[in-house]
Amino acid sequence: MRHLFILNPCAGKKDNSGAWREKIESACQSRGADYSIHVTTGAGDACETVRSTLAASDEPVRIYACGGDGTLNEIVNGVIGFPQAQISVIPDGTGNDFVRNFSRPEQFLDIEAQLDGEPIRLDAIRVNDRYCINMINIGFDCEVVRKTDSIKKSPLVPDGLAYLVGVLATLIRKPGVKAKISFGGSEPEDCRFLLTAIGNGAFCGGGYDSLPPASLRDGKMDFLGVSNLGRIKFLSLLGDYKKGKHLDGRAARYMRHVAASEIEMDFGAEQAVCVDGEIVYENRIRLSVVPEAVSFSVPAGSELVQGEKK
Repeated sequence: MRHLFILNPCAGKKDNSGAWREKIESACQSRGADYSIHVTTGAGDACETVRSTLAASDEPVRIYACGGDGTLNEIVNGVIGFPQAQISVIPDGTGNDFVRNFSRPEQFLDIEAQLDGEPIRLDAIRVNDRYCINMINIGFDCEVVRKTDSIKKSPLVPDGLAYLVGVLATLIRKPGVKAKISFGGSEPEDCRFLLTAIGNGAFCGGGYDSLPPASLRDGKMDFLGVSNLGRIKFLSLLGDYKKGKHLDGRAARYMRHVAASEIEMDFGAEQAVCVDGEIVYENRIRLSVVPEAVSFSVPAGSELVQGEKK
């Protein structure tokens, strides 16, 4: 099998591509592995590189996204339709939320463990004409992502606090989302939420367990709508939200959770939509689960744990 490492020098707070290149070369050369390394040059380059590589040959290729969840998203969109492709991720972004769905996420940083990885099939979510592997956020938390993207570049803010600082900054304006929403072909409902999270995976924002029931391979996506809470009430429940305790107990009355294979949302105007950490603008979105859409290589010593007891 050929191994293709896609390095994103813009992921995280600093360019680590040189250090990763050394680690990858050392591990692959000691194993005699067939490998190549590509350093991205800008947005969309990872997806284009993957598609051109796979279109040129039918040989099996395992493609590693060395970067954040956005880099992984590009690679997912590149491999759809190519059965010879496997994917994995070497988490070098700010949030690194996707690997939190697995036990021992530190194994994803071990190149030797990655080379010994075993593939499993995972679902993806189609969002209009693109794909999502982890989560879609709309409303307050989408605005938080936009704020956090600039905050995380500051050397004064630790990575673990960037999302929280983004939350506090966003509370000043407290944007929400208003839409007609249909679940699984049901009659559209007029809905208003402070935030919505629609997930294949469970985590966002650098460790917030937004969708604890979510599973990466159950053929469903999990929708969470949070009522338009006041600022003080929202802050009082934020700890429960981070720990994944918001669907039970004192926070449950403010939450709406639905599991569905299809969801449609009509915003009536252009709306910011965060797809795996990358923001796009849409008037309307149609979401559908694509079961077993990708072959994902889990590094040796780790296993999928999120949602496996559903």
